[in-house]
Amino acid sequence: MIGVAASVLPAGWVATLAAKARRRRCLNEALHELRRPLQQLALHGVAGGGGAAPTAWIEQASRALSELDSLINGGERIVITPERFSIGELLGSCRERWSEGRPVRFEVAEPEAPMLGDRRGIGAALDNLIANAIEHGRGPVLVRGSRADSSLTLSVSNGAKRFQPPREGWTPRRGHGLRIAERIALEQGGRLEPRLARGDTVVARLVLPVAAPASGARGS
Repeated sequence: MIGVAASVLPAGWVATLAAKARRRRCLNEALHELRRPLQQLALHGVAGGGGAAPTAWIEQASRALSELDSLINGGERIVITPERFSIGELLGSCRERWSEGRPVRFEVAEPEAPMLGDRRGIGAALDNLIANAIEHGRGPVLVRGSRADSSLTLSVSNGAKRFQPPREGWTPRRGHGLRIAERIALEQGGRLEPRLARGDTVVARLVLPVAAPASGARGS
């Protein structure tokens, strides 16, 4: 739409349309990130008899609410304070969110491998990869953490039911997960590698520096 508009509308209007499209995309992504923890907390309230909610899901809901509030109230920048944590702590929090009642297994080669960055952001990236694997794959999901020299790899793998490139078939309400994971990886100085591996296995890898720099702040 923006490409067609560029040929018939003044440049200022095209810029306005592009800005509105970016804002709409950011709002959809923020809603996408809020929906999952709220759903899980609601399910916990039903299945858990109203007991204490998992702290890990509350943290992710708080992060998503902060981003949504920032976007709605003028897109003020959110300052991200880097944290020091280990890969074991990161995957432990992720295990708390996903292990109950789901075919998700976790393996970590060096649980003490250190990281410096946005712990909740990296956790959110993993959540999206796990949710994508559960929805679009088959069989159990395996989450692995390993270190090689100056990089740390977090991989999510499972059997392929149907494999689509990250941007294929995107609609405004779907397809955000891989893009969010990719953006977070880039903010942390790393990259996302989704691919169809041998043996009909889908593997999505987050490759991050051992001491990943936080992006510092992010706006709309």
